Amino acid sequence: MEKLRKEQIDWKRYRQHLAGSLSNERIRALGHHGGCNLHIENYNKLEKELELLDSLDYDAVLDSYGDVPECFDDFLLNPKTDMKEVANSFKERAMSLRSGLINAIINLLKDYNLTEIKLSKQPDKQPWVVWFDNRSCGYDSRVRKVFLEDGGIAIEVYDEDCCCSQTLTSKNADLACTNIDWLCDILDCINHTLHLPDSAGTALIAGQTVKWSYDEPGLSELPEDNIEEIKSRLNKGIPKGELCCYDDYGVEFNGIWEIIRDNL
Repeated sequence: MEKLRKEQIDWKRYRQHLAGSLSNERIRALGHHGGCNLHIENYNKLEKELELLDSLDYDAVLDSYGDVPECFDDFLLNPKTDMKEVANSFKERAMSLRSGLINAIINLLKDYNLTEIKLSKQPDKQPWVVWFDNRSCGYDSRVRKVFLEDGGIAIEVYDEDCCCSQTLTSKNADLACTNIDWLCDILDCINHTLHLPDSAGTALIAGQTVKWSYDEPGLSELPEDNIEEIKSRLNKGIPKGELCCYDDYGVEFNGIWEIIRDNL
């Protein structure tokens, strides 16, 4: 006899049946008086099986019934509609994943009391998405910012080739805000950016306390060449100026500095 495959089973109907059985066993367990209460044991077994179903571990559910799981006979898919049911199941799971990722992005920003964030330019963390303009021309661009908007998210993308930017939103179901892989990359980059140093601080240079900051996160202290540049300008009586440096990934940091206290 051919072994039953998980693709042959209507798991949605089977779960509904299992949930009903769980409710019945709970009522019977509560109404049982004296002796061994087998309904509690049945309840616990059904609860564990529901946990497996909710984690989509269908193989484990099948294995728990051995080689001949007759209990699934009433829940077999019609071979003619098998692929349609499977497709609908995948569609529901994709929608659930998409919603979960968008909510995770929203909650992460809210945890840091942010409504928007400028993402790190670190190459191995940068999220890239495909989007289309009003003429249906396609672009492959990096995500520069993420916003909270209308109960969902919006992203600002920038295309280096045409030097243009665009704001795309989950509310409008833009492709860039619905693709599961891209949403994963965006969430990962937000988390990475939030844990980077602020690229701002103060330093004692040539007897002066200098305040400095850069436009990109990721620097915990002033680079040596910028320190020497500031020192040279201070010796010439210049109290403030601009900065530029590159990290190990080739990311450009543009910044400013100024004296906030004369220690001489």
